[in-house]
Amino acid sequence: MLSKVLLVALAAIFITGEVVIAVAHIIALVVSFLSIHGTFRRKKDQGTHHAVSIIKPLLGADGQTETNLESFFRLDYDIDRFEILLCVESKDDPIVPVVRRLQQKYPNVRSQLFIGGKNVGLNPKINNMVRAVEAAKCPWLWIADSGIFAKPSCLQDMVRCVSPEVGLIHQLPFVTNPRNFASYVNAVRPP
Repeated sequence: MLSKVLLVALAAIFITGEVVIAVAHIIALVVSFLSIHGTFRRKKDQGTHHAVSIIKPLLGADGQTETNLESFFRLDYDIDRFEILLCVESKDDPIVPVVRRLQQKYPNVRSQLFIGGKNVGLNPKINNMVRAVEAAKCPWLWIADSGIFAKPSCLQDMVRCVSPEVGLIHQLPFVTNPRNFASYVNAVRPP
C-alpha cells in the first residue's frame, strides 16, 4: 500500500515537473518570436536614427545578386539617414548595369558607384572599398557583401544596438537560394 502511494506521489511530482518545463519552453519561444518579429522593438520614432553609410563591395553577378542588392535599396529606414556606396574594380564588371538599373529604379535612395579601387594592401576587397570609405558621409559604416540579403528592418535592428559602449555590431547574414556547395555551407535560413 505504501509503495503504491509513493509511486503515485512520485508520478505526480514528475508530471508536474514536466508541465512546468513545457510551460517555460513555451514562454521562451513566445518571447523569442515576439522579439525577433518586432513586438519588443522600439518604434521608429523612438530613439536616434544614426546616419549609416552602407558599403557594398561587388564583383560579378549571379542569379541572386540583383535581388540581394535591391533589398538594400528597400530598407525601412529614414531615406536621409543612409547612403549606399557600391564598389567595383572594373567598369566592365557585369554588376555595373545592375547597379545602374537599381539607381534609376530608386532615385530617392542616395547611392554612388565607385569604379576602380585604391591599392592600399594585398587584399583586393579592401582595395576595392577604400574609395567608398573615404567618400562616406555618415559616421557609421556597414560593410555588406553582395551575397547578403537585407530584410527591410535590418538596418533598424542594428542601429537599435548602438550605444556609447558598442564599437562594433555584427549581424548574422542570410544567404538566399544557395546554388552550389559553398553557398549551402554559408546558408542561414531566417525563421
